[in-house]
Amino acid sequence: MVVFRSIVILDSGLTPSEFVAEHASKHMYLQFDDITAAYPQKIMPTLEDVSEAIEFSRDSEQLLVCCRAG
Repeated sequence: MVVFRSIVILDSGLTPSEFVAEHASKHMYLQFDDITAAYPQKIMPTLEDVSEAIEFSRDSEQLLVCCRAG
């Protein structure tokens, strides 16, 4: 069995599936849109999002990061 941690980046408004929770030893979801400037009805990534992802990935030997774009 492969043991890995996973960070899943979801666009705003999407609901995560249970697939990652069922297959990853530990996981986290971040939810924001793939934008670099503010747009109405969209959520920009924050420094807190980045900090949480870095902290989560510390000491990870196998880390899967996935998003809509791949």
